[in-house]
Formats: sequence, C-alpha cells, structure tokens
Amino acid sequence: MPILVRLVTFSTGGGKFDAKKDSRVINQVLQELQDKGARIISISPAIAGMGTVAPAVYTITYEAPSPIE
Repeated sequence: MPILVRLVTFSTGGGKFDAKKDSRVINQVLQELQDKGARIISISPAIAGMGTVAPAVYTITYEAPSPIE
C-alpha cells in the first residue's frame, strides 16, 4: 500500500503549541483517517515563523490504498 501524507494546519497564539486544542484537532483527523482504513505511521509537529501568531503544521504519515481527503 502507498505511504501518504496529510497536513493539518492552524494558528497558534504566541508561537506556542496549545496541547489541549492541538490534541483535540489532531485526534479528530486521526480518527477520520482510521475510520476510512488508514494505518497511521507517524505524526510530526512544527511551528513556522516567529512572533505573536505562527502557523502550527502537523504532518501525519499514513498508509492507505489511496489518499484520504
């Protein structure tokens, strides 16, 4: 099966991760992927930029027959 990537992005306040908010959003995406047959391989977080607002980007690598949108 192909290995695919899903990006999840949203703004952070103060350039810091919000563990509660981030976990809720990421868990929803993971559940959606798994419900559609994906096998999760890895999740990698990152924050881009600097300042009071920075985009958080989570890369979810998964295995599935085709991309899941």
